Amino acid sequence: MPYIRMEAAVPADHTTMTDNTLTHLWVDLEATGLDPVLDDIIEFGVIGTNNNLDTLFEYEAVVFASEAAVNRAAANDPVREMHTGNGLMAIISDPILRQELPTVELVERQIIDLIKSYPHNGTLVLSGSGVWQYDTKMLLHKTPALRSLLDDRETNDVGLVRKAYRRATGTDLTGVNDGKNHRAIVDIRLHLAEARIQADMYRAHAQRVAHQEVAV
Repeated sequence: MPYIRMEAAVPADHTTMTDNTLTHLWVDLEATGLDPVLDDIIEFGVIGTNNNLDTLFEYEAVVFASEAAVNRAAANDPVREMHTGNGLMAIISDPILRQELPTVELVERQIIDLIKSYPHNGTLVLSGSGVWQYDTKMLLHKTPALRSLLDDRETNDVGLVRKAYRRATGTDLTGVNDGKNHRAIVDIRLHLAEARIQADMYRAHAQRVAHQEVAV
């Protein structure tokens, strides 16, 4: 069973892409819990995009977790149920399968190598849903070299925009997140899809303002 997958990816709806400058790193982490010290990352889902949110590459990996961290997941009912349902609990708790999993250090090096293979200007924008509240803290403790490549002051958190839109309108901008299954690459693809919809909303608003200014 392959536990690491990485590939350059240009989706069919972005075949006209000409800019391969990496600006955003879209990250979703599955873990044994929310404590960045006591819990371990068990799955990475990473997508690199340019500023237009065209996909440059995808990377996913299930990683080795310590026995103590696995026990924490098993003892936490919501976490255990979630990772049993998505299949991760069976992998990380199996004594034979566990030995085949890559370490978080190896995965960190591979992601950094991917980043370095694309042109980029300075630090990258950490992007996703809940990334500043959760993912950035986990990355800081578990993958500090990777975290150092991410901007300290800017994130693209689609979850914050989602909540602000819902408060302002009483509705959701999109139902794309209904497809989430708590597997890292699936969830981060949906967060990126949501970001593209949000970006379309921003551009439509900018066009309306521009037309109003011309009319005046």
